[in-house]
Amino acid sequence: MKFVEERNKTPLPIGELWDRKAEILYNLERLRPVKTSLTDVVTYYLTTKVSQSDKKLADVATEFLAEKKQIGRSQLYDSAMRYSFGHFMKYIGGDRRMAEITRQEISDYIYVQNKHVRPITKRNLLTNLSVLFNFAVRRDYVVTNPLVKIDRPTVPFVKPHVLNPTDFEKLLQKCFTKKWHDRLVLFVLVSHHPRLGFQRP
Repeated sequence: MKFVEERNKTPLPIGELWDRKAEILYNLERLRPVKTSLTDVVTYYLTTKVSQSDKKLADVATEFLAEKKQIGRSQLYDSAMRYSFGHFMKYIGGDRRMAEITRQEISDYIYVQNKHVRPITKRNLLTNLSVLFNFAVRRDYVVTNPLVKIDRPTVPFVKPHVLNPTDFEKLLQKCFTKKWHDRLVLFVLVSHHPRLGFQRP
């Protein structure tokens, strides 16, 4: 009687669960030998079968960057993202459908193709790609973000140290050469603040 009273009163109606209990139990038994849950099966199906978007990686990256520029993200942000996306597309192909790109392909790109780069660089690459895939999820171009299940590298702690004038000069020159004007302003301010940095003689 309880099942009858509650029938069709919930987002996933109890009545539907009751009507399909034989189907659910049958498929649970089929999955038992391979030790896989219904959740994993549904997730796999949605990821590989349901997504019908033909959006290419390069097109989504272009759309993402255009939106971020429209809302006022800095030139530095745009450059960093273009760099990350560009190298990834060179590796995997900008004409690939985003819905086809797998977790393993991304993991290989980070930990095999870029095995020689520092952990912090690997972490930044993962973060930037994850932002792009989250954008694609919100636009319904992909069902899930494959980077969610990729482990992030451990970044070793580096003890802070004081820069000497020569090192600081190199940093300023690097910012000037790369046109990192926002960083350049920050370094100049810090270098002339008596509590935050050193003062030139």
